[in-house]
Amino acid sequence: MPKLDNATARVVNKAEGTGFTLVDEDQYKVKLEKVTVSPKPDKNGNTYWIWGWSIVSGQTTGDKFKGKSLRTNTGLTESQAWYIKMIFDAFGVKPNVDTDTLLGKEVYSIVGQGEITAGARKGQMRNEMQTFMSLDSATDDNWDDDPEDAAKEVAGAPADDDEPDF
Repeated sequence: MPKLDNATARVVNKAEGTGFTLVDEDQYKVKLEKVTVSPKPDKNGNTYWIWGWSIVSGQTTGDKFKGKSLRTNTGLTESQAWYIKMIFDAFGVKPNVDTDTLLGKEVYSIVGQGEITAGARKGQMRNEMQTFMSLDSATDDNWDDDPEDAAKEVAGAPADDDEPDF
């Protein structure tokens, strides 16, 4: 039966994981950490970009996943152009921007889950960054912690944009 020696066991014990966490479906405020060109082309021979994000907060999950990593790939073919355009639009920039200027900036992303259909993790669930939006286009006005709405809620009065839950 194999057993690690103590020195190797210490290294393994201190090792950090891949950073992958399956997060709850939610609308998240995310911060762009890096953008890299794929080291190898996709299965069709096309180059793509890998966008690395960190979660700042979730609309319904709050800080539960704060700091967790997400990533999305953007193909550079004409049929995939809409997705990368959505990201640039969320940042309010033109597509010819140097992505290094976007690092550290935040946008909203609706994150869902989907099943992996190929490869070593086939059948497992993954995060899917489905939509990107600018910070001023949140789907819920309470998202931005509007002090006026918060004061009304504290006082027991509904905020002016509240609707019944039915």
